[in-house]
Amino acid sequence: MYVKVENGVITGDPVKRPKLSLAYLGIPPLTKYLAEGWYPVVNNTYPNFNSEIHEYGAVSYVIQGQEVLKSFEILDKDLSVVKDAFLKEIDDACGFARQKYITTTPGQELVYADKMQQAQECLLDETRTVEKYPLVAAGIGVNDGVIDLLTAANEIITIATSWRGVAGTIENLRLSTKKNISDSLNVKEALVLIEEFRNAPL
Repeated sequence: MYVKVENGVITGDPVKRPKLSLAYLGIPPLTKYLAEGWYPVVNNTYPNFNSEIHEYGAVSYVIQGQEVLKSFEILDKDLSVVKDAFLKEIDDACGFARQKYITTTPGQELVYADKMQQAQECLLDETRTVEKYPLVAAGIGVNDGVIDLLTAANEIITIATSWRGVAGTIENLRLSTKKNISDSLNVKEALVLIEEFRNAPL
């Protein structure tokens, strides 16, 4: 891109290929453009720009030697927009973390609840049978070391107890981080909180 400069003043909008009045055969493009007052546009760099919390504002052009520096005003995004994006990220990340331990397909949670109830009843039932506790019996001969209803029921309860601890940790992190981000006063504070969440073990 090039802009026209006359007497040290930018006189028009940037164009991709300026029309020149002369042919300038055998002369490099930049040289011939400069000869007619067309300065190349150089984009400013923004090493501290973070697209999560920043957005570009008004554009400006400043002559620097035989170049024109194109710059943007750096603005903080609306705090509510940043918060909404971070809160969704937290929910999504915690949902993904749960999938490491349990199946989250529709209806599966009801299966887990029924299985746990059957396992608890099975342990107290002296006349337990496969027919009475089909969800407990499903693991017999499938899961390692599960050889009968009793071992199957114990395994279900052990796994469920372990999962409750993991689920509690995930839920505490989810709720506490969401509250802190919802209470944050500016986008930079919200960014610090989401980075802490991203680095937390899940």
